[in-house]
Amino acid sequence: MKVSHLTQSKYLKHQDLDGPKLLTVRGIKLENVAFKGEPEEKKGVMYFEELDKGLVLNKTNLKLAEKVFDSDDTDDWIGRQIVLYVRDDIEYAGEIVSGLRLRASKMKQQEEPRRVKDKPSGTAFDEMDSDVPF
Repeated sequence: MKVSHLTQSKYLKHQDLDGPKLLTVRGIKLENVAFKGEPEEKKGVMYFEELDKGLVLNKTNLKLAEKVFDSDDTDDWIGRQIVLYVRDDIEYAGEIVSGLRLRASKMKQQEEPRRVKDKPSGTAFDEMDSDVPF
């Protein structure tokens, strides 16, 4: 058994995920996330319909969520879906560590504007009127 399974955390850790998860935002609360006996440290915590533990929102994940949901108002995020996944190449305090990150669902990524297909070569000039009006 891993040590991480023996220690309970109120918040999500990268060890809690076994792969990317599509999740529905239930709410965001401002909470004191400091360890017991430490000075108060208030941060936003995102809660999901599918999980009991919340995700402490660092600056990076706040910016990612804001971009995915196209809104800087967390009330607009409730009921929307986002993917939570583990990234193993995050730099923190001079070390490379694993951490949790947010991204758009594949469906949202596919909704990006489509590029206009080029016409087959040779047809653009064929459709032009040969009479010059001036």
